Amino acid sequence: MTSDGGSTWTLVSPVPTITKTYYLTYAKNDSTTFITGNNSCLQRLKSGVWSSVIADAGSGGYNTWCMSFVPPIDTSKVGWLVGDAGTIKKTIDGGTTWNIQTSVVLGATTLRKIQCLDKDTFVIVGFGGKIFRTIDAGTNWTSITSGVTDNLRSLQFINMLEGWAVGENSAILHTIDGGRSWTKVTTVPATGKVLREVFFVSAKKGFVTGNIDASNSYLWMTEDGGATWTSVWVVASINNTKSIWFLDDVTGFLCANDKIFKTISGGKVPALSAPATATLTDTANSKTAIALTATGYWTAKSSDTWLVISDTIGKLNDTIIATANTATAVTRSSTITFKSNGLADKVVTVTQESTVSTNSLDVQAIVISPNPASDYVQIQNLPSNCNVVLYNLAGAVVLSQSINSSSVSLNIAALAKGVYIIELKISAKVIKKQMLVIE
Repeated sequence: MTSDGGSTWTLVSPVPTITKTYYLTYAKNDSTTFITGNNSCLQRLKSGVWSSVIADAGSGGYNTWCMSFVPPIDTSKVGWLVGDAGTIKKTIDGGTTWNIQTSVVLGATTLRKIQCLDKDTFVIVGFGGKIFRTIDAGTNWTSITSGVTDNLRSLQFINMLEGWAVGENSAILHTIDGGRSWTKVTTVPATGKVLREVFFVSAKKGFVTGNIDASNSYLWMTEDGGATWTSVWVVASINNTKSIWFLDDVTGFLCANDKIFKTISGGKVPALSAPATATLTDTANSKTAIALTATGYWTAKSSDTWLVISDTIGKLNDTIIATANTATAVTRSSTITFKSNGLADKVVTVTQESTVSTNSLDVQAIVISPNPASDYVQIQNLPSNCNVVLYNLAGAVVLSQSINSSSVSLNIAALAKGVYIIELKISAKVIKKQMLVIE
């Protein structure tokens, strides 16, 4: 059991009678979990206690492979279970009792996966390339041509129309009409291998697990609807992946033998990157776009109130818009810090550059007096955010001061008598330069 999104797990209690577990189904209607297993077993976990659910006492020896509740599962009491030898059972009381169903069409096929699309439409896949479909809640079943004879092991519909099935000999099948017809995907992760599980998080992005060799399991991913596949992970020394399931396109779980693995980066190697710098103009509401590359969830924070960002939390790749909410007469900088999944922070320095020119200022109104001077020099009619720099004739800076008011009185009493150059600057640009005599 987990209570923190799968980061940690604890053993609730040993599961009786099952020596091998195959699939787990969670029925929200009464917070009940079911596990299917070998030797006809179906176990139910309720209020922290496991108990055996006897479907029919005389049908021992087969494996129960999968079960599915009719949607919406948070209110439904109706579910279906499939297994070896054409076994199919139904519950109408949330799994307390099960009744075996019979169908000549299903025969003695090993049925591996069932999914209920609505209260009447179900699809089953099984060995020998078998696919069955019902549109009347199991009263009648139709055998669907799959185009393969390989054993099909897994099935998943992402909506009422589009679904995927995988199996042995690298079989991947695709339907876009609710399972009425299927197309074999010709581009597969690896040829001639056992594909055990499939899970699509969207129409384009999906995962397949399977075996290439006898020792390791593999996880492949497609981001173009099955046109191409990329190996994203090797599950070393584990040759039997049981199931794969994603909460969303970032967080997923993979069960293999007696282990549970979790990804918080969409099945990819965790990554986070952004440009080191970005630039804004000096006007209010100046904007710049920052391209963020991420494989998981991320947060963003601006270091100053004048720099506003469009998003402070998100997932995967995104474009963040940074906006200066005020104009500036001087060049200033702020930072945006991105964090994701314990990776090293990415810090983007955003600079709002001043484009002030002497043409936009009333330079003639600036008055420097007295000149010559002895103890103090007064400067009046200054623009905001101005810098005053005083040089001697050798070019050395003897006084530098930032001015945030329209006038200032500079104390020059400590300076030696002589000729100096006084400069007024905004954002490193000289707006007025004048000779000053100290006597």
